[in-house]
Amino acid sequence: MNVVEKFRDITRTYRTVLGAHLAGGRARPFILSHLVTSRCNAGCPMCLWKQNDDDAKDELSTLEVENLYRQAGGLGFLHLVVWGGEPLMREDLGYLLQVAQNSGLKTTLITNGYLLPDMVDEVGLFLNNIIVSLDALSDRHDALRRLPGTFRNATDGMALIRSRYKDVNTTIMAVITGENVGHIPELLEFSRQKNLPIMFQSINTTDYGVHARPVDVRQSLPQREEEVRAFRLIRRSKNMGYPVLNSPDYINAFITGDVAYRCHYKSLVVRVDANGDVIDCTAPGRVMANVKQESLKHILSAPEYRTFVDKTSGCCVCMDAGTIEASYLWELRPQAIFNALRHGKNLWAN
Repeated sequence: MNVVEKFRDITRTYRTVLGAHLAGGRARPFILSHLVTSRCNAGCPMCLWKQNDDDAKDELSTLEVENLYRQAGGLGFLHLVVWGGEPLMREDLGYLLQVAQNSGLKTTLITNGYLLPDMVDEVGLFLNNIIVSLDALSDRHDALRRLPGTFRNATDGMALIRSRYKDVNTTIMAVITGENVGHIPELLEFSRQKNLPIMFQSINTTDYGVHARPVDVRQSLPQREEEVRAFRLIRRSKNMGYPVLNSPDYINAFITGDVAYRCHYKSLVVRVDANGDVIDCTAPGRVMANVKQESLKHILSAPEYRTFVDKTSGCCVCMDAGTIEASYLWELRPQAIFNALRHGKNLWAN
């Protein structure tokens, strides 16, 4: 994809955002966020999504996912974000991404990167963006993710993607926890040296899923003074030209401690879980619909879903960059718009 095509793609995305905004939130979401599997080979202590293999047996089949992606494309969705769990653990992922591409969807893959070196050619042809988790360097990252070899495989995989599939935007994602808050300087320097855009985000501590989680993720939170110091460094580095993707609004919110915002994420994004559930994140454990039983069009046009979207606008619980940056963009905040246009849509696609 050349520069002109990329500009057209970005322009189309933000024109859609503006159109949805002017429609008063009644326009249909145009990003499909699919937790394609809850299986994962890592053991990250801050994760809210991993399930054991027995609980993950009811994930959507290849045919069911194919049907979902074709429906999304037919409804005019622009983007698909595939995550997990660890999405590369699905043996059919390359085929599913190809289906998404053939359905007109721009694809973003979020991965821990452990399996990436062996699957670069299987997925690279069908990606527009890839986001790879990296919380520290070398074996310190492996310890954080509870998976030896992850740092080597993740960095090797990113290098292969960048060399073989130059049109794929490659981004680092770092979750700031009590375990890695002291390693933010080295991550910033690594991103600068490798010219790899990096996005930081705080931990989501609210458990609004259906299944009980094995740990209390609040134990992974950094001390407040450590978090402030980290985000001040991130802001200073961004101002110096480091490839930090976060908007100034997001960074400053965690420095001042004023993270209050109005959630507009669901006006832009619909999330489907591994088993096909569409859940009500404002009511923990409540399933509104399932794509196995109802079409995506029917789910999104149902009064219950519209009520749910309206209800989320009074919420500001989630701390992840995707939710907050999308909400800033919806509100047409100048800094957020400028930052997003500068760095592209992968800023808030997750």
